[in-house]
Amino acid sequence: MDDYALNVPDGAEAFAPHASPRAHVCPVTRMTVTALPPGRVKVRMHDVPFFMTVAPTPHRPRIDRLTLDGQDLRDRSLVKSQPAFDLFTGGSEHEVSASNRGWHLMVEVPKGTLPDIVPEAWDDRDRLDVGMVSSADPVAVQLGRLALDHLRQGAADRLYVEGLSIALTARAVGLLTGRGDTPPTGGTDKRIARAVDFIEAHIADDLSVAGIARNAAMSPSWFAASFRGQMGRSVHAYVMERRCERARLLIAEQRLSLAQIAVECGFAHQAHMGRAFKRRFGVTPARARTVIF
Repeated sequence: MDDYALNVPDGAEAFAPHASPRAHVCPVTRMTVTALPPGRVKVRMHDVPFFMTVAPTPHRPRIDRLTLDGQDLRDRSLVKSQPAFDLFTGGSEHEVSASNRGWHLMVEVPKGTLPDIVPEAWDDRDRLDVGMVSSADPVAVQLGRLALDHLRQGAADRLYVEGLSIALTARAVGLLTGRGDTPPTGGTDKRIARAVDFIEAHIADDLSVAGIARNAAMSPSWFAASFRGQMGRSVHAYVMERRCERARLLIAEQRLSLAQIAVECGFAHQAHMGRAFKRRFGVTPARARTVIF
């Protein structure tokens, strides 16, 4: 039986097309976030611009080979000893041979897109130096853990996964460049108000953090952090709140079926609406039809 979690004998630029686990691709940023199951990993890649692996559990992998442009990096990886992440930037040749004992998260960023996704942490650089950074930073590990746990459930919530992956990338690049990624939280920003208006007008659409940020003329990482600072909750939490409120009003009208209401409010499906609705109001949408809010 083939127990490979990832097997790329000779590829270029991206791991994701070779993997068969659960994954999410953001159409705006083109970032790929993949939940990699336990199993053997064997990779030989060329010209990989930026990727990181996050091992948020204490299940330690066995790393037999880890090289970047011929340099042995096994001793520099903290992943083999504790919850941590390995970040790789650039390089013309990358090789990995390992055995994962737990689930790992893999984040890939296509060539040339980092300055647009995390410009503050990028700090106007021409490029990142070729190399590797390994860190047990608890914030990055927790962001990776949350994204991994969600992806493993299947049917990823786009806003949730993108928000986490953008925050994780900003955190990792900030650690690499020495630039923080936390915006000031005092005062108000008219661009956040514009984003709120955009969300309200497009609540039934397939919203993404990067798409909302673009409408607000902000970078995804700066927008996500600024939104939380000004609104007191994440973009995902706010959008779910507004979708549930709209669902509550449509349920009270008793014109549409629950499946139709889910579509009208931008939920992936009726069950998705049911879970979010019960978390917010303590009752299911079906039960809500028989009670007065």
